Amino acid sequence: MKYYKIKLQFILSIGVILLLFTATTAFVGQRSFKVQNEGSSMVVTGTSSLHDWKLVVNDFNCDMTATADQDHLQIDAVTFKGKSNSISSDNSLMDKKTHQALKTDKFPEVKFTISSSKGLSLKDQTFSGHLVGDLFLAGRTKTETIEVTGKLLSDNKVQVVGSKQLKMTDFGISPPSAMMGAIKAGDEVTVSFTLVLSI
Repeated sequence: MKYYKIKLQFILSIGVILLLFTATTAFVGQRSFKVQNEGSSMVVTGTSSLHDWKLVVNDFNCDMTATADQDHLQIDAVTFKGKSNSISSDNSLMDKKTHQALKTDKFPEVKFTISSSKGLSLKDQTFSGHLVGDLFLAGRTKTETIEVTGKLLSDNKVQVVGSKQLKMTDFGISPPSAMMGAIKAGDEVTVSFTLVLSI
């Protein structure tokens, strides 16, 4: 009986060691990731002469290629695409004004493609740094730098969180207005996102 108990403890110990080894090395090397609907979200917030507002990007996808070792994370490629006409709120008039401002009939997608990543350090399965890339919005492209944080999750997943302040006029977008200009949106908006990506 004692022999079997020792054997069972030995097997359990080996299992725990293997699990810990897998958890710490799951992302070593280069891997390709795709965004998962569960746990991922993107919102756009701003102000107006009447009240603050929020829009939700309901339809988007994102592919990422990353290379990791024990101390560093290199994000090699990111391609984000969002459907412009999927951006909506709880106000149909606001949605109509938004789609007109974004020229969704001519430019159905918002795109962001990185050209480089800066200062991404990996410690205790978490990381932070900056992504530099081209943002295509309403027919114009601008190079933007986005600060991100994130963490390596179980089941070969990674979470990336970030936000970026943008000016509509930088992309040739006139801030939407209503009631003959009595209500007008502010020029500056904040795009915030949480992306859960999986191999």
